[in-house]
Amino acid sequence: MDVAERTPADAWLDQGAPWPGRAVVAIVICLIVLMAGQILFAVLGAIGLVAANAEALLAAGEPNEVAMAAIAWLIEGPPFETLLLISYAGAFALTCWLFLRLHKRWAKGSLAGMINGLGRFRWRECVLAGLAFGAVSLATFIPAQHFGILPAEEGLGLPERPIWLWFGVLAILPAFVAIQILWEELAFRGALVQAAARRSRNTLWLVLIGGLPFGLVHITGLEEMLFATLFGMVATWVSLKRGGIEMAVGAHFINNLIALAATDALTRPPGPFLEVNAALLALALVPMAALAGLAWALPQDQAASAGPAVPASPSD
Repeated sequence: MDVAERTPADAWLDQGAPWPGRAVVAIVICLIVLMAGQILFAVLGAIGLVAANAEALLAAGEPNEVAMAAIAWLIEGPPFETLLLISYAGAFALTCWLFLRLHKRWAKGSLAGMINGLGRFRWRECVLAGLAFGAVSLATFIPAQHFGILPAEEGLGLPERPIWLWFGVLAILPAFVAIQILWEELAFRGALVQAAARRSRNTLWLVLIGGLPFGLVHITGLEEMLFATLFGMVATWVSLKRGGIEMAVGAHFINNLIALAATDALTRPPGPFLEVNAALLALALVPMAALAGLAWALPQDQAASAGPAVPASPSD
């Protein structure tokens, strides 16, 4: 391929791990570790509650009331949001560290190669994407809620919690979101798409690979899965257009920050963005379209497509 024919996507995809099969296995291993960590947190919390209150709960009614009370404590207790964020932040930090180790040592890949084909992180694109996605999201969802297109929560307010817990939530929330989206973007828009590119550079194929598995790991509900799939596909197309994942990182960070800030992490009862329904799913296409339009309109970094071609490495 001549240098003149190379695109930013080519320069980025050429950085893929020499062992794409191992890169995919590394993602699966990390997903299992992440799921195990989340299950362990819930189990330990339930065991702790039962150990402290089992006798009183058993005396008060049926044995299954113990399990119901344990679940209620986990999802409604005053310190839950802070404990959950700490637990999830730790689980995602461990997962991200493990993935980077596996990708580098086992799949023979690199962090810089997963991000783009330039060797430097383009903060401008990341920030612009985050600001644009966030502004369009709020400009779409808030009027929709005002006019009844999205359900509004009556009596929405701040939950009661000690001031130290408030500091905990506000300090941990952005860090947790950053760790979470970094792992997901590196894994799904980075390593997975690059691994798929070893088989074919067809844009539709790569967009589906970057979106469908991402949706499947968000299968908390049909609407949530569809939302994640659509976002993953748009984020993959944007990454291919720009030759790197920076814009996907910025939009993903703002999306998750808005979603968490509007839910039980900061409000009680849960905010309107927690409930993903058909109306929200349709409205979400607006900020996604804005992100795609921004990726199309921004001047292309010429260095992203001017580098020398990287010879294809053997696959397993």
